[in-house]
Amino acid sequence: MIVINQQLFYVNIGLLHCGAKAYDPKDKAMVALVHAIQELELPPHLIAWFAQARTGQVEVNPFWPRGSQGVVACFFLTGDIFPTQSYLDFIASTGVPDPIGNQEFRLWIAQLPKVLGEVAELPGVQALWEQYQAILQTRMSSWEDMLEEAHKKAATLSGDSLPKFSFAPNLFAIYSADYITGEESVLTIAASPDAESILHEVLHPLLTPYRQQLVRYAELHGLTGFADEEKMRYYGYLTDNSLGAQVRVLEECLVRALAVVLAGKGEERLLAHAAYGCSAVPRLAALFTELQPTRQNFGEFLARALPVESPG
Repeated sequence: MIVINQQLFYVNIGLLHCGAKAYDPKDKAMVALVHAIQELELPPHLIAWFAQARTGQVEVNPFWPRGSQGVVACFFLTGDIFPTQSYLDFIASTGVPDPIGNQEFRLWIAQLPKVLGEVAELPGVQALWEQYQAILQTRMSSWEDMLEEAHKKAATLSGDSLPKFSFAPNLFAIYSADYITGEESVLTIAASPDAESILHEVLHPLLTPYRQQLVRYAELHGLTGFADEEKMRYYGYLTDNSLGAQVRVLEECLVRALAVVLAGKGEERLLAHAAYGCSAVPRLAALFTELQPTRQNFGEFLARALPVESPG
């Protein structure tokens, strides 16, 4: 299923006016739309609100994590009703701390419905929304095919217990993806539903029941044999030296390796992840290919991937 979210469009209007530039510069339709959005006149108080998403915590993505957290919040909104606590519980479950502080973040994000309501009423915004919808419609057919392909590839691991998953396009952010999980569902928010991106987000909740194995490895070995700590800090994955931050990096390496294998990508893609800082990805992919685990015996794969003895 493909989900089109109008509130997400409004969030991107604000982020663009605060310097976000994550759209595809080669996408002529999007470049024209972005230029039109930048011609809008936003009141200073709206720009000030969106500017708080630019934390500057990560050099390569100054809007992390609040840009992503604002994107995710759009999918909790129903009109002007925002179940703040449910949203905050989900954000807490992702393990990503806010760099400024939890209380300040709560006060900031709680204003989202009011802010987006004001954006929606700005002159010219609805015409731009229609322009964006037209762009999305030209790509729906190919996205549906890609989503079906991702579903087939995910079934090789999960079988009958495969969670339902859907896709929400965000053409304003081609370098990142976000996700929301339900009891038996995963929504991926990304520029396109390519198999690796979809599988990446589907695999995160798959690892939740095995979190203690990741914790145990981190307690014994930290990130030894898994990741380049300096690069993980640079890209924003290792926010500090805490156990929780190390577990997030371990999970990211595992998810990347499995997503590449299940998507049928080759060695070049594995090496790209290793160069990014997830150095264990090629080794984990080889182990996954050797063992061919299912969801039922996935714990056995993790026991080999996360050995109690020193990984050397």
